[in-house]
Amino acid sequence: MKFKNSKLVIRISALLISFVVFSVSVFPTQATKDVEELENATSNMESNVSSLNKELDGIVKQIKKTANHLEQTKEELAIAKGEEDAQYESMMLRIKYMYENGNEVDYQYKGFAIQEPAVIAQVIDTIDDAIFCIMV
Repeated sequence: MKFKNSKLVIRISALLISFVVFSVSVFPTQATKDVEELENATSNMESNVSSLNKELDGIVKQIKKTANHLEQTKEELAIAKGEEDAQYESMMLRIKYMYENGNEVDYQYKGFAIQEPAVIAQVIDTIDDAIFCIMV
C-alpha cells in the first residue's frame, strides 16, 4: 500500500510541476502582449493629446487676433464718430449762417457763385447726402 501511495504522490507531483511549468511559460507571454497593447494605446493617446494641444494653441491665437481687431475697430469707430459730430456741427453752422444772412452773401460751391435760394437748397442737400454717406 505504501507503494501505491508513492506512485500517486509522484503522479500528483508531476502533474503539479507540469502545471507550474505550463503556467510560467504561457502567462508571461500573455502579460507581455497586454503590456505592449497598453503601451500602444498610451502612445496613441499621447499623440491625440499633442494634436489637440496644437489645435487649442491655434484657437487661442485666433481669439487673441480677433480681440485685437475688435479693439482696433472700436478705436476707429470712436474716431469716426468724433469726425461725424464735428462735420455735423460745421454743417449746422453753415446752414445757420446761410439762413441768417439770406442772399446777401455770395456762396461758393465748386468755384461757382451761388445766389439763388433753390441752388442753395440743392447744395445743402448735396452736403447732407455726403455727410450721410460718411456716417454709414
